[in-house]
Amino acid sequence: IAALADEALPMWGMGAYLNETAHTDTSISLAWRAPISPVTGYTLYCNGEKAADLPADALGYTLEGLERSTSYSFKLEAKNANGETTDGPAA
Repeated sequence: IAALADEALPMWGMGAYLNETAHTDTSISLAWRAPISPVTGYTLYCNGEKAADLPADALGYTLEGLERSTSYSFKLEAKNANGETTDGPAA
């Protein structure tokens, strides 16, 4: 149990971003800068719903199956070895 308490929450730096790098009518590619502390993975949300769980080395993702002429919002969370998360950048 002491090891769980020692695991730091993921920390995002001041330059954290979540940017669109490409898109089609039905997909969007997003990229981000890694947090300044170690993470074990990410969760990407689209309009508040979980869209993908991603590995720690991911710095981008393409989300497919989107609908034309629809607005979307995206949020990224980082998680540590304990499964604790911190909100990251949004777009």
